[in-house]
Amino acid sequence: MHTIDNTFSFSIHGFDKLNNGIESLASWFSSIGHPEIFAYVVCLLEVMGGIALVAGLATHLLSCLFFNDMTVAIVKVKLAV
Repeated sequence: MHTIDNTFSFSIHGFDKLNNGIESLASWFSSIGHPEIFAYVVCLLEVMGGIALVAGLATHLLSCLFFNDMTVAIVKVKLAV
């Protein structure tokens, strides 16, 4: 049950990014040194990937993509000095 809750939270955060305006997220990505297109890629990954993980589709591929997503988030945002 925890696995479903955790993977569904990716979708919730992706929808939140869409509702708050993807353009502002894209400009924030640009401000930390990433291309703006990554904002759209991350948002799509979180929304569609979270739903697909809950459904059990492409779990190995999506887990690798989410691992990369979270690793970059930790290094670029949480550990930024």
